[in-house]
Amino acid sequence: MRQSNSSSARVRLFPALLLCFGFGAVGAQHMRLATWQRGEHLDVAAGYDRLTHRVTIEARRGDILDRGERVLARSESGWWMTLTPSLLTESPAFWVEVSEVTGMPAEQGITLARRKGSGVEWQEPLDDNQRARLIEVARRYRVDGVGFRPAGVRTYPAGSALAPLLGFLDGGKPASGVELGLEQFLRGRDGVEVGFVDRRGRTLPWLEDRAQSSPAEDGANVVLTIDRDLQTFASERLAEACEFHGAWQGVVIVMETRTGNVRAMATWPTFDPTDPVPARQRALRGETASPEMNPAVAVVLEPGSTFKVFTIALGMETGALTEQSVVSCRGSMPVANHTIHCALHGSPGHGQVTPERCVEVSCNVAAATWGMKIGHKSWYGFIERLGILERPNVSLPGELKGRFNWQEYNKQLQVATVAFGQSLNVTPLMLASAFTVFGNDGVMVRPRLVERIGDAEQPFPPATRVFRVETARAVLGMMKRVVEGEHGTGRALKIEGVEMAGKSGTAQKRDPETGKMSRSLYVSSFVGYVPGNSPDYTVLVMIDSPTKNGYYGAAVAGPVFRAVAEYLLRSTSREQGGERSGAVQGTGSRPGA
Repeated sequence: MRQSNSSSARVRLFPALLLCFGFGAVGAQHMRLATWQRGEHLDVAAGYDRLTHRVTIEARRGDILDRGERVLARSESGWWMTLTPSLLTESPAFWVEVSEVTGMPAEQGITLARRKGSGVEWQEPLDDNQRARLIEVARRYRVDGVGFRPAGVRTYPAGSALAPLLGFLDGGKPASGVELGLEQFLRGRDGVEVGFVDRRGRTLPWLEDRAQSSPAEDGANVVLTIDRDLQTFASERLAEACEFHGAWQGVVIVMETRTGNVRAMATWPTFDPTDPVPARQRALRGETASPEMNPAVAVVLEPGSTFKVFTIALGMETGALTEQSVVSCRGSMPVANHTIHCALHGSPGHGQVTPERCVEVSCNVAAATWGMKIGHKSWYGFIERLGILERPNVSLPGELKGRFNWQEYNKQLQVATVAFGQSLNVTPLMLASAFTVFGNDGVMVRPRLVERIGDAEQPFPPATRVFRVETARAVLGMMKRVVEGEHGTGRALKIEGVEMAGKSGTAQKRDPETGKMSRSLYVSSFVGYVPGNSPDYTVLVMIDSPTKNGYYGAAVAGPVFRAVAEYLLRSTSREQGGERSGAVQGTGSRPGA
């Protein structure tokens, strides 16, 4: 009996040992293929052209965020369907099912399979569910010619309000704006997967060619200094003004006066960043500016009478004038065979004009008189020191330098016209930067648009002392007369109970055909501080070539300034009342300031 049990145990043990031996042999074979003979098999496969699996693993594009880390641009998951005709079937049933999932006509798929040409992509992005359904359809019909690659569909939650600033993608490639300017950080680095594949196209991990494969590195997120809500509000008000006045283009810039952080950079015209084709077509027809161009940095304009405050400050610094200096204005004055006129609004002349009155009523004659007294050497040194002609350097493509003729032969006329903001062309962003000087006790801060790239905080550009503290404060006081003075050009912009300071500007443009100063083309501007007594924000509005309903800066650009100022004041009031708003929050200060 014991012998029988022993025999039975040996009988049962034998299959178990055989099974273990089998598993061991398979494991050893797997180990041999995956380790010792792995390279040999990869070489053999490559020789027979069986190592055909080389797939690019696309990096995810980084997000663009506002200062509160709210999304401004993001790549959502999506897929392009790729079709390899030589590996497809002509089965109508297969293509009917593909059509039900994708919307692709079944006849188109059958024609493609018969043609046996080069691979194509179906140009409608698919979601994860559609991809999964197509994989199952291809598995059931044993079709190998259906593949997928990430579509990287880019979404822009703020829509057209930020389009000229953020830019857009054209065929997956950046075409303008931050998308193009910071492409090296946003794009990341694609990976690659090389090795054997099974019938369903999946990589066999133990036969992956690790020497040629590499993982994808996703792009870095970029945090801007922009406030999305403020940007949207400014963009809407600017669009209303530009359309009402039939303008060619316009800009609103809001900067923190003490840090240079750009809180809003709204421009018009704008476009749908997910479909820029209509905007491009309008630009080609000459109806609007190009969507690839941001006028805040890629256009240079004359500052007009806004620049008179720099004339007065420079005159005070050089001793060419004092706060008590007086010029007699009769409405015009001859300068080097030219005549300089004042915009008199119906009066014969401004009479006796002090620096304060010059700012309040915007007197060209007084500004030109003091400009010539300052002299071209002081002017040239000042313009260079101010840096207003430099590129903004905020990582946007197409940034321009300002223009100024350093070799002008008629220097007397040049400095006379520079004194009231002509003969000098600057980008709106650099003009806004220059105006921080009067709200910041004589120190000019340069614009800062990018707060962080990945985890790396971006530095503040260097600040420059331009005027003495007492000079800057004196001129700021004069700018209050523009809004609060009885004859101020911006008196209609006053906000009850709020101290305000600003300066209007109306610059004649040259006729592009004749090259002479036009009597119908102007740049209408208004720049000011919010609030006027302790300027947290510098706000610049420039509207280029208004063609109807007026052209004076205070009347055209001024209402936009007032609306933005009211928005900022409401936001500040909510914060001081304890409410946390998604909009503008405290301005902070520069490190070390």
